[in-house]
Amino acid sequence: MNLVRKYILNNYQLKLFSLFLAIFIWFAVMYVDESSMTITVPYSFINLDKNLIVKKVHPEEMTLLIKGPGSILKFVKPTDIQIPIELTNFDEGRHIVHIKQENIKVPKGIRIEKRTFESVTIELSKIIEKRLRTVVVLHKKWKGTYRVKSWSPHYVHAVGTRESLEERLSINTVPVDGNFVKQEEEVEVPLEIKNMVLKKITPDTIHVTIRRN
Repeated sequence: MNLVRKYILNNYQLKLFSLFLAIFIWFAVMYVDESSMTITVPYSFINLDKNLIVKKVHPEEMTLLIKGPGSILKFVKPTDIQIPIELTNFDEGRHIVHIKQENIKVPKGIRIEKRTFESVTIELSKIIEKRLRTVVVLHKKWKGTYRVKSWSPHYVHAVGTRESLEERLSINTVPVDGNFVKQEEEVEVPLEIKNMVLKKITPDTIHVTIRRN
C-alpha cells in the first residue's frame, strides 16, 4: 500500500496536469473538428399487425441535420440511422404518429440538431391474397422480330392491399428487352408492380423464352 501511495502521490501535480491535458485533447478532437450534414432517412415500422400493410406514409422520409466529429460524420449512411415507428394495436385507416427525437437512433458521437417535422401520417390497409395470371409484355422494339414462345410460371401468388388486388385478375411483366441476337433467347423478367402496394409476390420474376420470327 505504501508503494502504491508513493507511486500515486509522487509528482502528483504533473500527473494531474497530464490528466487534464488528455481530457482537453479528447474534447478538442471530438468537438473542435465538428461538422454538420443533412441526411434523409426512411422509417422502420415495428409490431405492425400481420394482417395489415403500410399503404401510404406522408412525408415518405425524414430529413435530419446531424452534427458530430468530421472523422465520424463522413462515414454515416442513412442505414446507420433508425427512425422506429411503433404500430402496436393500430387498426386499418389513417393515423397521425408523433416521433420523439430521443427515439431516433444515431451512431455514437453524432447528435441531431434539427429535423424537418415531428409527426407523420400513416395509412394502413388490410391485406388480401390472390392468385394472378402472368402476362408477358414484349418491348415494342422487338415486336415483329421476336415472339413469346413460352414463360413460367403462368400464375403468381400476391399479398397486398385490397385496392391493389381485389379487382385484378392478371399481372404484366415489365417489357421484355435485351441485346437479343440469337434465334432463341431466355430471360428472367421482373413483374410490373410499381403502381401496386404489395407485401410480397411469389415469385417476383418470370422465366421467358422468345423466338425469332
